[in-house]
Amino acid sequence: MKINPDLVKEIAQMANVANIVGGGISAFREKVKETKDGYLLEVSMPSLSPDAYRVRIQNNMLAVITALSVTSNIDSEEENMTQPALVRNFPIPNFIDMEQIQARYEEGVLKIFAPFNHLGKDFEKEIDIRFF
Repeated sequence: MKINPDLVKEIAQMANVANIVGGGISAFREKVKETKDGYLLEVSMPSLSPDAYRVRIQNNMLAVITALSVTSNIDSEEENMTQPALVRNFPIPNFIDMEQIQARYEEGVLKIFAPFNHLGKDFEKEIDIRFF
């Protein structure tokens, strides 16, 4: 017997929606790595499709937002609803170049790269004092 991978994915998404609507949480994995050029944040929720992720920066916070699409048949009409699954906020340190933060999705993992701006990390300067 051959198993349809699309069917397995749909069942996993429905189970995830039922779990979240019922007050549970979805499997969520995050990993932060420091590289020589910045930080790499890897986020994954195995049952979500790539287009379920959103990344937003506001007030020195990086937010990873996930949403689940739910299709329901109400009076024989299909209706799509979006349910928020997770919002995870990460503070952005002053030594990160917020303008250059990038995100890509590959092999089931959302990868967000936040490069250093080199203004705060290992920065040293003598300040001249002005006298009046």
